[in-house]
Amino acid sequence: AKPPAAAAAAAGGGEGDDDDEVPPEVTEEVGKAKDELDRTVEFEVRGKLSRLGAERGSDGKKTGQQEWKEMGMGTLQVLYGKPGGPQEGKRYLLMRDEKLGKIKLNTMVVPNMKFTSAGKANTRFFAQLMEPLTDEETGKVIDHEKLSPSNVMLNLKVPKDKAEDTLKALQDAVPK
Repeated sequence: AKPPAAAAAAAGGGEGDDDDEVPPEVTEEVGKAKDELDRTVEFEVRGKLSRLGAERGSDGKKTGQQEWKEMGMGTLQVLYGKPGGPQEGKRYLLMRDEKLGKIKLNTMVVPNMKFTSAGKANTRFFAQLMEPLTDEETGKVIDHEKLSPSNVMLNLKVPKDKAEDTLKALQDAVPK
């Protein structure tokens, strides 16, 4: 199997194509979680989030290849902890599904995070996600209650006219 970075570079087509367009925005207010009140929105952009994961055949077994799997559409927010508050000095990426408001990405930005351009409208990065316990062989969820961390490569597709500003905002959010 290819390492994730090599697989990402070789996984052209699919979700990472620049030819795909980001559909028009659907607006609806979603309530904020308590810890979101201790953070300020420094940047936000609407986009489509995908993750690189194991490709599975029709039998449900891993094929040994990697593929981009769509996680959802929504607004990605770069959040900074408010000065003097409990989140001071911390930075987060938060993305909610635009239809249901369900959190698709909620991760702290750490000093070793790297954000790279992948074409005209895509930004790729690794993030640690908490995911339900799954069967390695079939990929089926065994227990929704038991979560385990996994490092995954993510792709954020934004409108082409927002791509440069998005990459800069994400790179600037990385603590020095």
